[in-house]
Amino acid sequence: MAYVVYTLLVAFFSVVHNDIVDAQSPTHWGRCPQHVPAVELDLEKFQGLWYEVERTFYVFELLAVCPRFNFTLLDDGSLEVQFFMKNRVYQDTNVYTGEVVPERKNPSVWDVRPKTSLPSMISRILPGSGKYYVLDTDYDNFAILWSCSNMGLMHSDLIWILGRDKKISPLHRSLIYSTLDSFKIDDGRLTLSKQKDCD
Repeated sequence: MAYVVYTLLVAFFSVVHNDIVDAQSPTHWGRCPQHVPAVELDLEKFQGLWYEVERTFYVFELLAVCPRFNFTLLDDGSLEVQFFMKNRVYQDTNVYTGEVVPERKNPSVWDVRPKTSLPSMISRILPGSGKYYVLDTDYDNFAILWSCSNMGLMHSDLIWILGRDKKISPLHRSLIYSTLDSFKIDDGRLTLSKQKDCD
């Protein structure tokens, strides 16, 4: 009985959480655009440590500092992703683990779900789950990660700029912004992620 109550509470607060995220993320008329990634992703080259350098507003990361991702390529062709972030209030580091399943025809398009013992119908609506696109990467310096959710007549999207280092050079930053502009994605929504005093 307790497990059922717990499952229902998680589902409820996850739905509320996602509604809050959608409500506070920039929304646009129409369904999510069909962006075609600029690169055919090589998962083996992509795996490893990436720091979050910039992102759009995301409630889940409201208290997060020092965010970073570690991707590990598995034998079945999927990726395990670990997301590390330090809570700026309590100063403890939290680790969230998820599964990345790339599309067979286009490995730049991912289906991401948190690793959890909850039923799949619940895990699909947990924060972090959904479809993600690696719009571009050079593997050694930067990667552009984009996700979008349809909300009836409108859609809401999120952007993450990842770097192999905590800072990205002006040259690569210019290239990133040019790429976003080619996709008609407003880079003015991006804010710098906090990567100071992380060690």
